Parts: sequence; C-alpha cells; structure tokens
Amino acid sequence: MKITQLLLIIIFIIFCNNIFAQNYDGAEVIIGVKGGVSLSTGSFLKLDGSTPKQNTYYHRLGGYGGAVFRYSGEKYLAFQVEANFMQRGFQQFNDFWRTFNYIEIPLLAHVFVGAKKFRWFVNLGPEVSFMINEISFSSSTNDDTKVLMTEPIKSRFDYGLNFGTGFEIHTKAGIYQLEGRYELGFGDFFAASPADNFLRAANRNITMTLGWLINIKQKPRTTRTK
Repeated sequence: MKITQLLLIIIFIIFCNNIFAQNYDGAEVIIGVKGGVSLSTGSFLKLDGSTPKQNTYYHRLGGYGGAVFRYSGEKYLAFQVEANFMQRGFQQFNDFWRTFNYIEIPLLAHVFVGAKKFRWFVNLGPEVSFMINEISFSSSTNDDTKVLMTEPIKSRFDYGLNFGTGFEIHTKAGIYQLEGRYELGFGDFFAASPADNFLRAANRNITMTLGWLINIKQKPRTTRTK
C-alpha cells in the first residue's frame, strides 16, 4: 500500500471518529437500498511502460446495488457505510469482454447542504471489495487480447477510493436519492510485477444509482445551552 493511500485512509478514520464524537441535536439514523448501473474498465500497464496494443477496450456495462446505513452526528456531516454487489470488467465491442462480480463495502464521509426537503451531498472515502466470480467471452485472435482474456486472477481482494455527488428529496414517503460516483481501484487483479505480464491491472469504475431511504431516528433540533 502506498504511503499516500494509507494517509488518506487514516485521515478518513480520524474524520469519522470526530463525527461520532459530536453531540448533535438533530442526529439522524438513515437506512435504505439503492440500485443502478456500473460502467467499468481496467487500467493496464505493460512491462515496457505502454498499454496493451488492443487498447480500444471500453467500459463494461453492469449491475450495481445494495444497502445503505448512515449516521449524522454533526450538522452537515455524516458517516455512511454500504454493502453492495457490483459488476466490473472491460470489453472491446463484441470481440471480447470480461466481467468480474464483486461484493464491496464503502466507508464514506457524507457532507450535505440544503433545506429540509432538498439536499445536495458529496460522498468521499475508502472501500474494500472481494471478487466472488468472473465471466468472460472472446472471439479475437489478437495476442494482446489473448493475454487479457487468459491471464489468471491473482488477487480477488481490492481496495480503493470513492468520490460521489448527488441530491436527495426528503418526503413523508421516504428519501429519494440520485448519485453519480467514481471509484479508483488501488489493487491489481492480475499479477503485477517486473516478473509478470503487467505492472498494473487495476479497476476503474463509474456508477449511477437511485436510492430509497428512510430516517428511523431523528431528534428534534433544540437550542444548545452553555
């Protein structure tokens, strides 16, 4: 793990600890579900510093969804954890594609602004994930494609950084949410070293989701007294 990546995770943990430590009169406990689509590809680097010659692969469309838990311990700040199923991978038209099915757990700082019924928010934080299986197809005879399609999975564990933004509408029937998110993978799913075919083989993902949430605990905001 790179030093900068480790520092980001440590800063995030300290930030979340400060959120829970506050005594917020309007504390919320929010749970819900979300679903949508993922657009994923691989970030590859060969031993000579180049990308594979068959470098016209595109984002692979997949499914994405899961459960959300959020606790706000301070005004405009919250801690959010999710448990999601996500399809990642890469493809080149109909010549080849490879899909990786993951279970992921993002740990997010949730920053929001807005009125009682409408909020704009930003989510930022690390995530860990585990590949449960994969599906692939290829009709190409290109040498680079053969390497991409036959290279065995070295590590099913991945970790990375999430950044997302969107808005929520709070109603009596629940909270309706729309979010777009970018996930930057730090781990390599193929073996990545000077002795292997690649120096880097990491996930890059974009997701778009709709969510339905409910606030199961909201204390009335009161004026603090000294």
